[in-house]
Amino acid sequence: MVHHTSILTNLVVIGDFNGQIGERYPEEDTVLGPFIYRKKTRSRNGEKLVNFAQENGLRVLNTMFKKKESNMWTWILPDGKTKNEIDFIMTSKSRYFSNMKVINNFNYNTNHRMIRAELLEIPPKNSRPRKNTMNTKPSKYETTQIANIMTPKLMNPYKGIINTEVQEKYNWLEETIKTSIQQGTTSKDLTNKWMTDRTINLLNQRADIIKEKNTNDSRKQIAKISKEIKESIRKDRTQRRMETIERHILKSGGIKKAFKELNYKKDWIVQMKHNNSEKENRRNIRNRYDLLQETI
Repeated sequence: MVHHTSILTNLVVIGDFNGQIGERYPEEDTVLGPFIYRKKTRSRNGEKLVNFAQENGLRVLNTMFKKKESNMWTWILPDGKTKNEIDFIMTSKSRYFSNMKVINNFNYNTNHRMIRAELLEIPPKNSRPRKNTMNTKPSKYETTQIANIMTPKLMNPYKGIINTEVQEKYNWLEETIKTSIQQGTTSKDLTNKWMTDRTINLLNQRADIIKEKNTNDSRKQIAKISKEIKESIRKDRTQRRMETIERHILKSGGIKKAFKELNYKKDWIVQMKHNNSEKENRRNIRNRYDLLQETI
């Protein structure tokens, strides 16, 4: 039945599986939660149930919500003493459920207790897929940082690696490259280092000329370098804009945070509220400020 409905995105399987799940093994955390009814040995049907859930990408809701032991069992033997949990609800969308309950006072002639799962009123939002930063194209600044970190390590390798086997040398080189990339791409100053070395050198040259004696030649040089600085900054801003947008698209699939990072301006106060919750626009705010200054 599940194979015929595998094309469906939302799948719920409910029933009496006549099996005890027992304790959860480490590799089963994708299908079982931490809350198991007593520490009983897993039965043969319980093993089939877990395998069924793993094969079809299902999670057992009974094990996902913490309950008292008295509110977990679903079936009682005719002796009125032995109780087990053998009725289960499984689903491919466990995030859509907020709770799972066992109904105690269901008026029906049966030794089973009804189980019920509660759906969320508002479906949870799906997070955007995030890619590994190791597979993301580094920016120019990051490339420079990686080169600065990696070059000394490669020029002066660890002495103990010189007389080792080829495979050990390869492992050292691979680890060195990975470490350098991680250190170079996690720099906190990334957003502020958008000017290239050429632009910085031009700014330093102009500063040195300004310090010299003010002559006709120096003014011509300043005008020429200022023109080059303006063009270089324009190219740097364009390059940084493209790299920032590309970085955020590869990381989260969106560009909203990229535009926020690239926003250089700071807006004035648009409106404010009085104590009585009435709003004032910018003009009235300015007028009130002027009146306040006059009274001081």
